[in-house]
Amino acid sequence: VPQAWWHSDDPAILGAPFLFCAKADGAAVVPWVSATEPPLDDDYRRALGAQFIDALAALHRVPWQGRPVAQLTPGITADNAARLTVDHLAAQIRRWAMRPYPLADWGLRWLYDHAPVAPHVAIVHGDYRTGNFLEQGGHITAILDWELVHLGDPHEDLGWASLPMYKGGSPYICRLAEPEWFYRRYGEQVGFAVDMGSVHYYQVFNFLKLAATHMAAARCFEDGRFNDLRMPAMGSQIATCLRQMDKLIE
Repeated sequence: VPQAWWHSDDPAILGAPFLFCAKADGAAVVPWVSATEPPLDDDYRRALGAQFIDALAALHRVPWQGRPVAQLTPGITADNAARLTVDHLAAQIRRWAMRPYPLADWGLRWLYDHAPVAPHVAIVHGDYRTGNFLEQGGHITAILDWELVHLGDPHEDLGWASLPMYKGGSPYICRLAEPEWFYRRYGEQVGFAVDMGSVHYYQVFNFLKLAATHMAAARCFEDGRFNDLRMPAMGSQIATCLRQMDKLIE
């Protein structure tokens, strides 16, 4: 993680919460490429894939109890981790949606009805994928985009990384790792076998989370918080995400 130097939640200083961090060297491998884009070189892909898996497993092994991150989700346990995470998502949808979305309600009901028990509570990155790390010379130099970090079921990060839009037209998770190898190597390092039912559950969850993210982007533009035209464009993807979520439920 790039070294954080200063931060404040006081909006009186710069108008919003902020942080200053070190600049990490490297470039991002993007997940979104055209169908004509040549695949990543196998040796390069496997080397980065191993580091990508290992960094996630290391994060999920961090002993967070007694550290400041524990304040993010008070009272969380392996039994209630999924429900608390869905509670947070439901609150975000209530906050940002500009109209009712019946499919979102259906997705929330399904998530509550099928909530799994976590193998343990871990620090969850929340957006762990290709595009959110830097690499230089075949070595990952930094993991970025921690604004969605929280405590929860580690399967949530696995479900996010394995979403189809991050495959870049390849058969690999995040354009990097064969699924069987990804789950096996990860499981060996975290000390539990990956539950594919939980991965499926969090794929459903993460499609709804993507839809909620697009709702927030469109709402922020509509409310005049941003003038970035990518924000209303994201709103056009809400229905697509909800339909992909529904297909997984079916």
